[in-house]
Amino acid sequence: MHVTAWVLLAAVAVTIAACSWVLGLKDGDFPISDAGGGDVVTDVGIPGDERPVLMPDASTAVCDGGVGVRNLVDDTDAVFVLQGGSMIVGSCGSKGDPCGTIAVGITVANGSRAKAIYIGPGVYPETVSLPSGVAMEGGFAVNGATWTPACENLSTTIAPDAGVAVTVQGALNAAIRFLTVETKSHGDVGESLFGIVATDSALTIENANVYAELAGPGLNGNAATQLNTSDTNCTESGASGNAGTPAMAGAFTMTGYQVGGAGGVGTTGQNGVGGTYTAPACSDMCVTGCMAAIDDAGVPVDDAGNEITDGGIGQCLTTTQMSCGVDVAMACGGQGGLGGTGGGSGAASVAVFAVGGTTLSISGGALVSAGGGLGGAGGLGASGSMGQAANNGMAVDCETTCDPTCTTPTSDSPLAGGMTTAGGNGGAGGAGGGGGGGPTYLYATFGGANVTIAQTAQWQIPTVGALGGAPNGPVGAFAESPP
Repeated sequence: MHVTAWVLLAAVAVTIAACSWVLGLKDGDFPISDAGGGDVVTDVGIPGDERPVLMPDASTAVCDGGVGVRNLVDDTDAVFVLQGGSMIVGSCGSKGDPCGTIAVGITVANGSRAKAIYIGPGVYPETVSLPSGVAMEGGFAVNGATWTPACENLSTTIAPDAGVAVTVQGALNAAIRFLTVETKSHGDVGESLFGIVATDSALTIENANVYAELAGPGLNGNAATQLNTSDTNCTESGASGNAGTPAMAGAFTMTGYQVGGAGGVGTTGQNGVGGTYTAPACSDMCVTGCMAAIDDAGVPVDDAGNEITDGGIGQCLTTTQMSCGVDVAMACGGQGGLGGTGGGSGAASVAVFAVGGTTLSISGGALVSAGGGLGGAGGLGASGSMGQAANNGMAVDCETTCDPTCTTPTSDSPLAGGMTTAGGNGGAGGAGGGGGGGPTYLYATFGGANVTIAQTAQWQIPTVGALGGAPNGPVGAFAESPP
């Protein structure tokens, strides 16, 4: 080999080593594994939540070409964006006069048909819709008009307060490189979170960290209101109601994730049993009528029909009848409590969602999903109403209006009326069924989209999903991708 060739090889080797140091490839700056193999770590971002993370190979972390560049396009084909830059669409976009927001940079790129949007360090709190044929890249050290490419992707972050951070719709040959993409920190009730959503597009994601944070939970069910009434039939058992059925799982659609339905309503408790009934005591010893027998002239007569002239009363005609206490209505049991309403299901957390005719290639970086939304708890059932109090019938006194010479009753004590014991309480209503936990995926596809993972890193297969609501709400799926 010629001496000149040896010198050139040595120079290239020195340049590669310099690139690795100057561009910041040191421990802690970029999570890489041993050369030739992938690595998986678990980043605990929220206490109690495991976050499955895909880490890059060492081969994907070096500068493209190995000489300190990343195959960047010419400055004339690029639009440069830097926080604090210009907002004037007609003039911004160069290294010396960068645009102040990504949105302005995209507008400039669309007008100039630029091939790349290069973004300086900082956190950009804006949602992004990436156009066709454009590579959006971070990973630059900026000093005035000097933009130096770097081999790390943490200095530029797209982090809007939104459920979807970046959308790619109907785009061809689009790319996202050396960026961190984050959704809002926590989904609202029932809101799914997606870091990147690509629909009917050809997209490449290289050395990008994509974070989908905790998705929104389901609403808790409503507790039932107690019924303060009694049963009119006095026939039920007073048993408690049953819990409502748990919610069904949700499903992905072309527009995102449709959360599962709410749990079923708990059944109403049965009415309380009626009180026992006792018949009233009765007596036939009470005199109810008494008069002397008389002739047509109104003169009293004896048993033979002869007029009595000596002042005697004569024949006394008496009658008796059974005399009872007044009857009483049965004491009914309380009415059963209503069941609580079901809890709502949690939403999905997905780092990358590919939809329709999308062809997606992912290499390097990290895909992170913090967790699906928790299922809402079913509402508590109401307690049953109290049974009616014991009822006692009125007492009845014997009549004692007869002449003392006639037959008199053997007793003038009151007679007892009918009576019942108290009715039983109604049974409590059942709790509403729990909502399902939302799914957690590093990436998901729908409608025939194709995803290629162009590296040898292993995926962590999680085993714990977002909890479903009580009672018995199903646990959300938690995996690399849907089955």
